[in-house]
Amino acid sequence: KYHIVKFLDYVKTNIVNVTTLTIRYYLAYLSSINNSNCYIDNVRRILNTFFQFCENEEYVVKNPCKRIEKIKYYIEMKQPYTDTEAELLRKACKTPREKALIDVLFSTGIRREELTKIKMSDLNLQDRSIKIHGKGGKYRTVYFSARCELAIEDYINSKKFKSDYLFSSEKQTTHDHKLCGGALAKAVKVVGKNAGVKNVHCHKFRRWFGTYMANRGIPIQDLKEMMGHESVETTNTHYVSMNSERIKTNYKNNAA
Repeated sequence: KYHIVKFLDYVKTNIVNVTTLTIRYYLAYLSSINNSNCYIDNVRRILNTFFQFCENEEYVVKNPCKRIEKIKYYIEMKQPYTDTEAELLRKACKTPREKALIDVLFSTGIRREELTKIKMSDLNLQDRSIKIHGKGGKYRTVYFSARCELAIEDYINSKKFKSDYLFSSEKQTTHDHKLCGGALAKAVKVVGKNAGVKNVHCHKFRRWFGTYMANRGIPIQDLKEMMGHESVETTNTHYVSMNSERIKTNYKNNAA
């Protein structure tokens, strides 16, 4: 909605008057104010989806964005935490809540929004598994380590009030008052500051999980399912950091 409104505010015309050239001019404007090609292509994709909807619903005769090709850009692999940083973050946790949050993020690789949606009924301590409410209303099961199990148990036992959600707000209002994404991000940054680790955020745990599992031989297809991706390409391109030692070992083990 943000990008569509921003576009219409810039072109100052009704959607029926928008042409392919109108969109090209807008994308060129975005480029002129130093936006990355990745950002511009995301805007193109959003506008294409919007105008395709308008065409399907007969608000416009034809989708004016359809002829604009995908904008190429270089995908820079963002680095996950190092093993040392991972241990520093774990050791910096000062409360059972912080320890449970950090261990769940490291152990499962789930998204920030997925963590905030975990209900007590989704948690199976005996099986060490969690039913995850993923993107697009899809569900999957993730598993966690014995260390994570102990952290979760300690946290549950330390909670001052009952909640339907595993990670609830520290201020009780109702049983269904879950932890919001902003509060989770803030809690993670506090641990990062105490650990002396820079650039700590929830999604970086997800990249660490993908790389860690790949380095230990988990097949990429299984890793895709663990992370809730639609395609192997997403998992491989964005979440598995290249590891020279892994490549060297695989080559030595398989070379003719």
